[in-house]
Amino acid sequence: MAASLAATLAMAAIVWCVLPGDYLGLGWMVSAMVLLELGLRGLPVEFCRQAYAVAAGGAVTVLYSNILPIHNDGPLAPRLIPAGAALVAYAIAARARKEESGRVRDLASVAGTAFLSAALWALLRPAAVAPAYALLALALLCAGLHWKLSWFRWQSYALAALAFARCWAINFAGAADPVLAGAAVIACFSGAQLLTARGGRPRLYYSLLATTLLAALLYYRVSGSLRTVAWGMEGVALLASGFPLRDRVLRLSGLALLLACILKLFVWDLRHLETLPRILSFLVLGLLLVAVSWVYTRFRERVQRYL
Repeated sequence: MAASLAATLAMAAIVWCVLPGDYLGLGWMVSAMVLLELGLRGLPVEFCRQAYAVAAGGAVTVLYSNILPIHNDGPLAPRLIPAGAALVAYAIAARARKEESGRVRDLASVAGTAFLSAALWALLRPAAVAPAYALLALALLCAGLHWKLSWFRWQSYALAALAFARCWAINFAGAADPVLAGAAVIACFSGAQLLTARGGRPRLYYSLLATTLLAALLYYRVSGSLRTVAWGMEGVALLASGFPLRDRVLRLSGLALLLACILKLFVWDLRHLETLPRILSFLVLGLLLVAVSWVYTRFRERVQRYL
């Protein structure tokens, strides 16, 4: 124990003396990965827990030296350090000992996700950050479902909320390509929804995120005279897709959106729209509702099998 601890301290000191300050945290994390591999091979086994301590110190150093003062412009090398720290953190999570009851693995994965999120913000254009967050949330959900890791799923939920908020606040508020970015985020949310179990809260969560974000995109990109029509078409699309997918959440979301369109027609459109747009809104929404009613009446037996 004493000899291994002395070797660990010597390695940490050498890294501290050799590397510049900006690379110190990453260097300690890489050293921790080397110690962990030695410990897993019994050379000696005491290196394992010492590696976790060195990795924690490196992660804190990366946080204060490379994450908090980070910018999304300037030299590329400092902005790549959080990405490297994220890769090392994920590697430590993958190699953590099973007898640690998953605590090290969970903490290392959280650190990796936080570092990777910061790296994406620093390296990508502002309009591409929200789609990248949504894609990372989808990847974390897939990993959590595949390996049955609850912490990965919770990180996916948090990152999905961050992608939702950023897409609404940044992309829809004046980015160069709000439609493309919004479509990418909505597609990731829809994919995450299909991966989760029917009737569960995660499926409801991702469905609400996708539906709300699509409604917000239509609000910003469609003029006021056609907004009710666009929302009505979204409601019909959600309702129609809910039957073949056997997804009750989609059907209820579509019905709720159609109800909101009806209320908007009588509360807002009657007072604020011109005569022709008002007539068009009533006509198109009425046709959509009649079509939904006709489909249900015509194919009642087939529809009831999906309920």
